[in-house]
Amino acid sequence: MLRVAFVLLIAITLLIIPGVPVIIVDIFDRKGKFHGLMMRFWARAILWAGGVRVKVEGLEKLKSRGPYVIISNHESALDIMVIAGYLPLNIRFLAKKELFRIPLLGWILFFGRHIAVDRKNPRNSIEKINRRARRLFLKNISVIVFPEGTRSKTGELLPFKKGGFVLAAKFHVPILAITLLGTGKITPKKELKIKPGTVKLRILEEINIVGETEVEDVKSKVETLIQKNKKSSPEIHHS
Repeated sequence: MLRVAFVLLIAITLLIIPGVPVIIVDIFDRKGKFHGLMMRFWARAILWAGGVRVKVEGLEKLKSRGPYVIISNHESALDIMVIAGYLPLNIRFLAKKELFRIPLLGWILFFGRHIAVDRKNPRNSIEKINRRARRLFLKNISVIVFPEGTRSKTGELLPFKKGGFVLAAKFHVPILAITLLGTGKITPKKELKIKPGTVKLRILEEINIVGETEVEDVKSKVETLIQKNKKSSPEIHHS
């Protein structure tokens, strides 16, 4: 519990002190590079506060600086922190629209060009996601998508939804498949605790998707690739 309190203290402090300057810079920084750097700083600081160490594997498989649609498994509230902190790309993510209503945090998300998702109105949400993702891709900014749609309680991979793959096909952006290993044991779902330990971010493969007719095939390929990678990886021990 003390560790959770320390993580929250660090997160809130980092949100308040540099928050306003970040918003001001974001308004004028059309390429969003400063926001990307601050995201990396924030993420690494929060992981450090939680006693979480990250090992990155497969950096040699990154063929460019983006943009990508980043496809990953999802087991922990810290998954975005691990990706934003240690994948060397300019990244934005999809977030529930309710988060955009929180003072300061919502402003940072909005001016940082993250994408709000309205789960109650999916059709309207898809149109907005497409419009905002297109603007990000034109600025060489990658987008994180968790195709399971929610965090896995057991660590087993949930069935993939096709939204992220359709997004990649629509804008001719390559998919970057990655696997996160051990994050579910650091912060188990529905438990207010953080267990210090080491997690892995493994870059698997860059996959081009030519058109929407390939969506199902590519989705199945990536799902199988991540599934096999999770099962073939040794257990990660935590403190």
